[in-house]
Amino acid sequence: MEVKALSNINGFLPHIPFQHTIKLMSYDDSYIVFVTKYNEVYLLEHNNVLSILNSLNEDEDSIEKIFNSTFNITHLACNSDSIILINENNELFLKGCFYNFKCNKMFELIDRMESLKFKKIKYLRLGSDFLFILTNDNKVYGFGNNYKALGINREIDSDTEENSETAIENNTEYEIHEWIEVPYKAKDISCSDRHSILLDLNGNIYTTGKNNCGQLGLGDEEYRKEFTKVQLNFKVIKIFADNLMSFIVNLELVTLEL
Repeated sequence: MEVKALSNINGFLPHIPFQHTIKLMSYDDSYIVFVTKYNEVYLLEHNNVLSILNSLNEDEDSIEKIFNSTFNITHLACNSDSIILINENNELFLKGCFYNFKCNKMFELIDRMESLKFKKIKYLRLGSDFLFILTNDNKVYGFGNNYKALGINREIDSDTEENSETAIENNTEYEIHEWIEVPYKAKDISCSDRHSILLDLNGNIYTTGKNNCGQLGLGDEEYRKEFTKVQLNFKVIKIFADNLMSFIVNLELVTLEL
């Protein structure tokens, strides 16, 4: 495994005209999603961001209201295919495509999360057709259609190794139909489309999922189907999973790439 220190980048945060108090925000390569204190959901597409940054469009109308919620939104996550909301009753709402659900016209309730009804949710993390919830008691629960990035080790019923790998890559037949608890308590968890990083209570990190560019930090390019500890000689305080990379921050606040 090679860990690379990243140089500091001096930059600035541009002003985007928006006359509402924002309580939640999430983003993808294509857009940014805001939730206001009045539980209105707004979307700013990438092209409009570029227009604003180039001073070609300073009109707040470029930010589109997509939902006026009647419930209190407590958590938000998005990716290129979907926007997911959780309300104060721990119910899961979707706009877009996720797992076996398709809700293109408006946000729809897709899961009442009965097994997590009385849990206090700390973080919501969304990957490609899978997601994690981290609760205030530091437990992690996974759900979705990518068992390797969920770190859930399932036996593969296949006649040949080649067919097994094809099934894994296509994420078929390995759907997780219920919320499954990950066997590690965590401070945080981060996921890209196809891999995940878990930060435990002692500052250790565990990774799982796709590893074609060595993004799991395990010294090879082999896929993992369960969380595997990354051997480091320091403690980690922050983690971030990008599609082909993983980043961590140590106690000295140095950002490193796995």
